[in-house]
Amino acid sequence: VINLRDERFEYYDSMGGISTGQTVLSNVDRYIQEELRNKKKESRTMLWKYYLPSDIPQQANSYDCGVFACQFANYVSRDENFSFSQKNMEYMRHRMVVDILKQQVL
Repeated sequence: VINLRDERFEYYDSMGGISTGQTVLSNVDRYIQEELRNKKKESRTMLWKYYLPSDIPQQANSYDCGVFACQFANYVSRDENFSFSQKNMEYMRHRMVVDILKQQVL
């Protein structure tokens, strides 16, 4: 997540990959810096923080990562605390289909 309000890059991993998250956020940070230089001709250093919370819902299988990613995005975009877990994934998957079919995706 690129959190403009709090000026930080955020990484949510339902498989607990915090060390991978550092690399990902560093790459996103570098990409944003390069885009500023190339597109806006700006050469400034953004001193944004990296946020890698470890107390987030974790998946218990190898196939729900997409549902977790969508739910993380959904909750973060509404500035809500995560209130779901692995046990909610079947419902969440069905709910996502209904929302898409009804064109009610945020």
